[in-house]
Amino acid sequence: MPCSNGNLFPVDDEKKSRWDLIKKTLSQKFTNVSEWKEAVLKYSASHAKKWDFTALDLYCNKVLEPDAEEHLFDCLLPDMVRLALRASELCTKPIPLLKRGMDHSITMSQEQVACLLANAFFCTFPRRNSRKTEYCNYPDINFFR
Repeated sequence: MPCSNGNLFPVDDEKKSRWDLIKKTLSQKFTNVSEWKEAVLKYSASHAKKWDFTALDLYCNKVLEPDAEEHLFDCLLPDMVRLALRASELCTKPIPLLKRGMDHSITMSQEQVACLLANAFFCTFPRRNSRKTEYCNYPDINFFR
């Protein structure tokens, strides 16, 4: 989970809480796509050369009308940030990963699901895109494409 105590980030030869960096970074106001991308890459620096935010860039710069873009950066994204940063409050334990052939179910509130989606939008899930982890057979969760 993004807010896990085990979600660490290397800073000057020591490991610091990646969640603290995410909270600090996302709490800043974004006025355009470039600022948003720069913020996401602050806590995902190892992916800077691999992650492609072209679709969001095209959507904001070619599809959205100026009023809609202003609404996105002034209202929607700040609300999504607030929701994403409530992860430790809304998701108090890790979400179990379901495997094919297992007979299990998960029950979550709409607010929990919205929180997880907001975190996916801001690419806060750790190690989910690595092909060298237990997650390699699961679909990507971070919205970096």
